[in-house]
Amino acid sequence: MKRSDFKRTAVRIAALLLAVATLAGCGGTSSGSNGDDPSDTPSGSTVTYDPEKWKDTFPVTPALSIQQSAAKVDNSKALKNSKKIASEKVVVSDFEPENGFKHQPGFAYFKGKFYAAWGQAAKDEDSPGQSIVVSSSSDFKNWSKPVVVGPSIDGGFGMTANQGGFFVSTPNKLYYYYRECHFGPDNFRSDGTWIPQIIKYYKYVSKVTSTTDGKTWTTPSVISIAANESPKMSLTGRYFAGAGTGVIRSDDIGAVNWKWGGLTSAQEQSGFDRGANILQEASWYQTDDYVIHVMIRSNTNRIWMTESYDNGETFTDVYPTNFATEATMANFGRLPDGRFYFVGTSRFGSNRYPLVLQISDDGYNWDREYILRDEKYELQQSGWAKDGYYAYPEVLIQDDYMYIFYSKQKEVMELTRVKLSDIV
Repeated sequence: MKRSDFKRTAVRIAALLLAVATLAGCGGTSSGSNGDDPSDTPSGSTVTYDPEKWKDTFPVTPALSIQQSAAKVDNSKALKNSKKIASEKVVVSDFEPENGFKHQPGFAYFKGKFYAAWGQAAKDEDSPGQSIVVSSSSDFKNWSKPVVVGPSIDGGFGMTANQGGFFVSTPNKLYYYYRECHFGPDNFRSDGTWIPQIIKYYKYVSKVTSTTDGKTWTTPSVISIAANESPKMSLTGRYFAGAGTGVIRSDDIGAVNWKWGGLTSAQEQSGFDRGANILQEASWYQTDDYVIHVMIRSNTNRIWMTESYDNGETFTDVYPTNFATEATMANFGRLPDGRFYFVGTSRFGSNRYPLVLQISDDGYNWDREYILRDEKYELQQSGWAKDGYYAYPEVLIQDDYMYIFYSKQKEVMELTRVKLSDIV
């Protein structure tokens, strides 16, 4: 990318980030009122995408086919150009024997405070009784006692397991979306005890809760969307969040009007036929040609990718990239200066170690790696599916920092931040 192109892109991304900050209540204002119904669209300037403005842009004509584009995405240079970066860290929620499982992080900034959410259970991942809790902090270092905002309920065959989701921050409200997993009879033995080896749900129910003051949360309500990361604004002003094998999208950062787009069943099957073990837990970024690149976990040693040329409406087939990765979820996006970032673990078979930040100038050639965390943490309590030193990082760029919230061995919730000026 030319220096002049970087400058234009940085200006555009900076303007979009300013819009995000305004919507999150960082100095912005909103007219009118916002009721207690979680399905409300917040009043004020929340619509950020004007379809009339972009009607002649899409669909774009890509310079490369999806196969060529996927093959070009390569982080081999980053793996050879690795160094530590100065950072600060804080434990948001330490190990507790009575809450032996903690995972599925979410992170947001709202009305001058940071909010961290995660799924929490007595011992095992996604087990009956797993609930959603939220903690807050005004200074990064000191965190409040977690409160339950997504309680487990009786689903008919035992208590539900509530999986952590994502935040949406608006001027008046902070929303948190999560998924309620209802078990079926096959999940339990004849004596009523849970069988962790059979993670087979009777049904999923997506829910949303909200707060206007960070203290009182509404009773969760049923809604029709789910995602595995918080939404980010694209170059056009449309919001996207990674969700399964695609993204959810919205032209308004409010709680309604979200739509899903991603791989069809046939496209998923074609990916399996080409060698993917699973396809789930997507993240995304958009290059300056307006192509949306959706990066999907495959449980192979590579990220797989699908692309959209029509602003998230439809997607190509999925192909393996040359981006090395562990079998886990990752987080992709763009820095305020226009460069691209990846946060996750890139060494396959490493038990999700170390936690790194990788950088690319063009979204294809990833040539720098910063080690964020490489301390080994010893598991304190065994449990179903409990492993991984650093897992499922959620990224927030706020003011002069990048914040990374993640779980350690799925029993401790930790937060790291680095100065944007140190990411060179």
